[in-house]
Amino acid sequence: MIGWSGEQETYYGYMAPAGVAEADYWLYFSKDAPPPEEAAATLNDGLNGTGAYPVWGEEQERPTTLTEDVAVERANFVLDGFGREDLTVTSVEGEVDLTSTTPVRGTAVEDGSGRTVGVTLPPIPTDGEAPAMMISIDGP
Repeated sequence: MIGWSGEQETYYGYMAPAGVAEADYWLYFSKDAPPPEEAAATLNDGLNGTGAYPVWGEEQERPTTLTEDVAVERANFVLDGFGREDLTVTSVEGEVDLTSTTPVRGTAVEDGSGRTVGVTLPPIPTDGEAPAMMISIDGP
């Protein structure tokens, strides 16, 4: 496509089931290059509900690497941001690098049922804006 600058730009589109009842699917784009295979698989497995939201609020410190504890806190902020207050991330399996699209696995609990579900946290690096994070929820 032709971008705002008049230059040709390349985008890769990915459709994934939405993580909220109000939407069936969400459409995500990657600019210039497709995401790594592992991140693309997170979007395209056909089972997960997904949602994305900025990792930081307006006045927060913004490190680019999240420790496991901070990643849990920020993942729950992201879940709340896209309307999944019924799900709480309880652990992640490593640090999250917000400058990369490499996903990190984690575990969440459904608040009403207590059911444990797996989640995948692919970061969404951005240019000049706060990075975002996607939460991909395992299972239907």
